[in-house]
Amino acid sequence: MLNKQVFLEMYSLFYDQFVGLPVSQCSHLAFDQYKIFSKAAQGGQWLIFCLMAQDHTREVLNEINSFMSDILSLDAWSRVNDQCPEHSKFDFSIEILAPTALSTINRVYVTKQRLIYVSCMLLHQTKMIIDTNWKDFQLDESKININTIHKFNSVTSNVTDLDSALRDIDGTNFRDKSKDFRNSYQHRIPINIEVGLSAFVSRVDNGNRKITYGFGGQQPLAIRDMLPLLHEQHRLCVTAFQQYWKSLTEQIDIWKRERPIIT
Repeated sequence: MLNKQVFLEMYSLFYDQFVGLPVSQCSHLAFDQYKIFSKAAQGGQWLIFCLMAQDHTREVLNEINSFMSDILSLDAWSRVNDQCPEHSKFDFSIEILAPTALSTINRVYVTKQRLIYVSCMLLHQTKMIIDTNWKDFQLDESKININTIHKFNSVTSNVTDLDSALRDIDGTNFRDKSKDFRNSYQHRIPINIEVGLSAFVSRVDNGNRKITYGFGGQQPLAIRDMLPLLHEQHRLCVTAFQQYWKSLTEQIDIWKRERPIIT
């Protein structure tokens, strides 16, 4: 465990590093640019859709902006790691650096799933007012996934682009370069972060009932290698959000047309 003096020194260094990060890295989305007005259409269905859209949009913005904040924090902590005394590096990594990295890497998948969920929920509401054959019970909320969005291809003009943007997040390139950390953390045993070898014995299924075993262990995941990948994943999340917003804007126009305010 880090002693009190080193602990306080590390947090002091973190503050200096965090506030010293280049402003160009701090790409947060502004909430004021993404407002849904409540008087665009009329009726109880519109009220449900409007409140849902306001809530979901706010939560997705929170998620994407928190993802960026996590990346910046991880960047600052990795710089502190460079200045950490050698005799304290193991404790520093286990107690501070690894939990921060774990949260940030996992947020890629979390943000993707959040975007998928809100996109499908809103498209479902809009489809019900333009397709009389589409009923509320036809969406099983507990089973929403990336493939669910295909059910709403006819609702807005950019659903295919939205689907493509969502699939780009947490793609093969990121999973390969991160050693599929999120999946192995949640379902298997992940490699270590920054310090310590892991997976000294690996089981390999070669097909045709042929199993071999590898020996040697894996090097830990280096934060410096992860930061550019995480910035790229954040950019992909922003791109997917822009497609979500484009779809939502078109949906609001549909509601205005189908449920106009009578004056």
